Amino acid sequence: MTLVTFGIGSPAEHIGVQEARRRLERAREVRLAQLEALNRFEPTADGVLVSQKNAVRRALVGIDNALARLDDRRLRHVL
Repeated sequence: MTLVTFGIGSPAEHIGVQEARRRLERAREVRLAQLEALNRFEPTADGVLVSQKNAVRRALVGIDNALARLDDRRLRHVL
């Protein structure tokens, strides 16, 4: 595998950023749907449901942070 890098603002990087954003937004939609589905269940005595919800929430935080980094990167490029 060869690593190819492009300058900031190049068309290839722009497509990469767009694709990253699309994938992150899709992952966020999936995690929100998971959380919604988990909220329909009653909590179990062993706390598995709570652990699952917390894991999904942590994933959402990570996705939101990644989206924010993409936005910051785009703003730095524009300025």
